[in-house]
Amino acid sequence: MSLPKISIVTPSFNQGKFLEQTINSVLGQGYPNLEYIVIDGGSTDNSVEIIRKYEKSLSYWVSEPDRGQTQAINKGLKKATGDILAYLNSDDLYLPGALNKVAEFLSTHPDIGLVYGDCEIVDQEGRLITRRRELSFDYPMGCMIGFGIIIPQPSAFFTRGTFEKVGYFNEEFHNSMDSEYWFRIARMSKVTHVPQFFSQFRIHPASKTGMHLVHAATKYNDEARAVVRQAYQSLKISKIIPFERSAWFRKLYRLKRFVVRAILGYHFK
Repeated sequence: MSLPKISIVTPSFNQGKFLEQTINSVLGQGYPNLEYIVIDGGSTDNSVEIIRKYEKSLSYWVSEPDRGQTQAINKGLKKATGDILAYLNSDDLYLPGALNKVAEFLSTHPDIGLVYGDCEIVDQEGRLITRRRELSFDYPMGCMIGFGIIIPQPSAFFTRGTFEKVGYFNEEFHNSMDSEYWFRIARMSKVTHVPQFFSQFRIHPASKTGMHLVHAATKYNDEARAVVRQAYQSLKISKIIPFERSAWFRKLYRLKRFVVRAILGYHFK
């Protein structure tokens, strides 16, 4: 059986410090049917120099101004022709063997629209902070817990058929576009968790997550609330309990998730 083509898009802007490690983590997978696309937003650091170093192994790359990460992802997806699609930010990494595991799983589970694995959290030097094992995705729970969305973006992969049904990422969102996309997929396709570590998510001061942790990221929170509100309103319960009055209900779901994770040891070093 031939391996499905996997298309990976890396959006990047002035991430020369980490970009080469990211590229190597993709190319180093040794996956034979890989389409790797790098969309740079017109970086002024050494990013283009790094990309040129690997351009013979890239299916497509460009460096030009864009309207941010979400548009860059969509630009890459427009070039992608793979059976399996994903994006990996230019400061994150795939763990060895991740693409083969994803290809094997989706090849034997054609009814799955999106699969995600677990994720290691590392610092700017690549030192392990923690390893996160995730719970299986529960759409109502995801709508309830909101900020605790349980699909780690760098470990998520979706199929061509799913992409054709769901479409592109919403460019109105700059921080929570992945959560909004997972919710859209979950409304029309099966979502499955595989208890294996696929990626490393890097937290550093210049990253969106790092900025959110260091500063009061009002815009980040506003986007997250908008995504949760939209998802919550797709539930039948929203007709009984409006979103504005559902805070206590969402707290119960957060508590449920916390208890389950604590019992199962799903957050550990």
